[in-house]
Amino acid sequence: MTNNIVVCSSSAYAKYVAVLFESIVLNTNSNINFYVIYSSINEPDLADITAIIKQNPENTINFVKFNFLKELEKLDYHEDLPEFSGSYDTYTRLFLPGILKPYRVRKCLYLDVDIIINKNFDELLTITDNIECIGGIVDTVSINLKVPLSKENYINAGVLPLNLEKLEELDFSRQCLSFAKANKDSITIYDQDIVNNVFPDSDNRIALLDIKFNTYLSKTAAVRNAVVLHFTGPYKPWNPLCRWRLKKCIWVKYQLAARLFLRGWKMTRSRAELLGKVISGFRFLFNIWLQIRMMLGILKKDKPDRH
Repeated sequence: MTNNIVVCSSSAYAKYVAVLFESIVLNTNSNINFYVIYSSINEPDLADITAIIKQNPENTINFVKFNFLKELEKLDYHEDLPEFSGSYDTYTRLFLPGILKPYRVRKCLYLDVDIIINKNFDELLTITDNIECIGGIVDTVSINLKVPLSKENYINAGVLPLNLEKLEELDFSRQCLSFAKANKDSITIYDQDIVNNVFPDSDNRIALLDIKFNTYLSKTAAVRNAVVLHFTGPYKPWNPLCRWRLKKCIWVKYQLAARLFLRGWKMTRSRAELLGKVISGFRFLFNIWLQIRMMLGILKKDKPDRH
């Protein structure tokens, strides 16, 4: 079994790639081939990512520069695509069959940067190794919001087991651009709309996976059962406005684990779990403090005015 994991990033998100990779290294005994497809990245981040991956000396890393606009020119595509957060990086996953062809990657697991692996995920690697075309988890949020191109079994594009060989055979990248050109006024969720609609439903190209492999909700029971945690929406775990729920505490655990490792600490799964318990303890005390503060505020408000 060949385990290939792919992320697409830029210098703005490279530090979070390191956190994601720390969570991967700590939650598998398998050797992994990592591919970072980037539009821009700086040397310190390259060094940190490489160091984290090499906690297992058998892991490999390839940094692959990709220019989205040049790729569009090569495919003779001249239409406008909507930018996401000021860049086109989100569309890079649509071109993975061609990008990774020189590396002879037949199948891979694509992951968004705002993701954490929180349990052993060898089962997901096995699913990827056996995927016929594309795999994904149903995005119930988008379906319930009735976004224009959503439909039954509309998947979230943040976790995608991909058969690159099959996708190249189907001319996936060019078909994606053709769909984007024909539906540019309806696309609202960028590459995700394209991935979900590029093939007719009757072709059955998308295999549905268990929600535990892309848990994007914050309910405690779902988070505890999750193998993959995904921070969808505007409030990412590194954002101060992201609420301190269990889900964020888990992300901070791996962020601290990565930082400590890069400062010379030997990091293991058990030590990461200890960090998690410490963070949860602080969260518990913080919540008590908030409750006391709220009660004091109510008492102060109800106190009669003596004047």
